[in-house]
Amino acid sequence: MAMVLRPRKKLGREALEAVNGHLAQVNWMVDHVQAGERDDVIHDTRTGMKRMRAFLRLLRASLGEVRYSRATQDAKSLADLFSSSRDARALLDTLDLLMRDSGNPDSWRRLRQPFLSRYRLSIQRGEENQHLHQASRQLRRMRGATGRWPLKNYRRKNLEAAVAQEYRRGQKFWQKIQKDPQPELFHAWRKVVKRFYYQMTLLFPKALKKRRKLYKDLGEYLGQLHDLHIFLDFVHEHRRLFWNEDLVQLQKAAQAREYQLIDAIWRLAPKAYRQPANLYAAKLMRRWAK
Repeated sequence: MAMVLRPRKKLGREALEAVNGHLAQVNWMVDHVQAGERDDVIHDTRTGMKRMRAFLRLLRASLGEVRYSRATQDAKSLADLFSSSRDARALLDTLDLLMRDSGNPDSWRRLRQPFLSRYRLSIQRGEENQHLHQASRQLRRMRGATGRWPLKNYRRKNLEAAVAQEYRRGQKFWQKIQKDPQPELFHAWRKVVKRFYYQMTLLFPKALKKRRKLYKDLGEYLGQLHDLHIFLDFVHEHRRLFWNEDLVQLQKAAQAREYQLIDAIWRLAPKAYRQPANLYAAKLMRRWAK
């Protein structure tokens, strides 16, 4: 599910149509969820709100801070309705990734039990249906609010300036991380990289496939690193739930995985952020306008 912004003469109207079409699509999906589709619908709804927030960054200057902040908070709070089950699933998936090739199924099974129990609890509380109804109401309110967005004078130059700013933001994070690779910086950078990937898919749903893949892969590696760190924090806080010998094996696997992810990030980042922001944005806009 992806929005598309086409290079029309009345760009403000095109932007509104793209937003309203996207919200309507998510709204329909939420309203027509089937029993066996709930997990997929929740995932797609969360992703849809991330795409929405990425687009809002490109409209920010024209929307003004009040409308931008309100729309961004609406999209974030809607996605957060479903965060507990996603977070529990991410912990379980991270463990499975680390232990799949461990050669010790007994240790894997013991380690898995607390995570599996946490995940089952998150999906058995019966809150998902209530949250889906709440999301549907909020999506309708969000669609109504777009009618008051002042985008009549939104132009290509506004879009180009916003693209340059978004690219530059990611570039600055990469420069900081090379000097001080702290986990907090990686995690903040993750959001910026993923947001720029969504913005690239908005402008180039089919073209620039390799460039889009570059930002997608970098964002996914950063996301996996974030999940790994959250996982390790959970294990540290709940270490009484695990056997010590299992924790030793898990720590070795986690350390190896962290090295793999950082190595992959270090290989991709220079390719993703090697161009001057204004020149890169201008180049993208010329390609987009074709």
